[in-house]
Amino acid sequence: MSALVRYHPLIALSTILFAGFIGFLDYVTVIDIAIVYILPVGLAAWYVGRWAGVLASLVSSGIWLYDDLVTGFPPYANPFVLYWAAAIRFVFYLVISFILAMLHEALVTEKKLSRTDNTTQIANKKHFFDFVTFEIRKARRYRHPFSLAFMDVDNFKTVNDQWGHHQGDALLKTIAETMKENLRDTDLVARVGGDEFAILLPETNAASANEAIHKMKECLTTAARTSECPVTFSFGVVTFLAPPASVDDALKLADDAMYTVKRKGKNMIQHEIFGSSEDTAPAR
Repeated sequence: MSALVRYHPLIALSTILFAGFIGFLDYVTVIDIAIVYILPVGLAAWYVGRWAGVLASLVSSGIWLYDDLVTGFPPYANPFVLYWAAAIRFVFYLVISFILAMLHEALVTEKKLSRTDNTTQIANKKHFFDFVTFEIRKARRYRHPFSLAFMDVDNFKTVNDQWGHHQGDALLKTIAETMKENLRDTDLVARVGGDEFAILLPETNAASANEAIHKMKECLTTAARTSECPVTFSFGVVTFLAPPASVDDALKLADDAMYTVKRKGKNMIQHEIFGSSEDTAPAR
């Protein structure tokens, strides 16, 4: 859960208090600032959602109506006009809040699609590369190790040829779900090719990476047997005690390690270490 989602109730409450503050200013000043109510309505709709926009619209139009009733401004001969005007404002705020909420949802969806693999719903290649770039920068600054793994599904073509691409896609989804379930929240798994996956293990030394990848391979093997698919898994793992020169260099080392497994006969783990213990910061 993101921090923003976690604080949705607090944000919604803040917009309501903001509307109340505007109402107070509207009451004590002679300048008509009622149009400013659009701010809490917009903030609620954008940062929380439609329900908050509706609530902020109701509160804002209600406060505006109350100010008009208390101050007697504007001086309508028929009090019904005030209530009609409040209803019009409420509808106006609703339209604004719905437009902003829909726009925000569209932007969030577009952002998610730009970094998510369509088949497996995990990170795509571009998103993974961005994360590796960030991790390399962290490693240069703090001298913390990290590990990178490439995994290839052995004999995946056989699944597509014998059972069709639908079964192949189902297997890829199972693999992605299994990998996500066996990683920490701080780790990232991505699909970087047809049947190739990559794993980033931030701040992970060789021993921890070795344990995590062996556990991952066992879980994947069990999932493949359950799916009755004749596939195995080849892993190339690199633990970086020193940061690589570039993200391309890091990915190439992991990719080369994976293809070493392929040449040796598949269904194994090739774990290599880049740098030495002197390149990492001493433990505190």
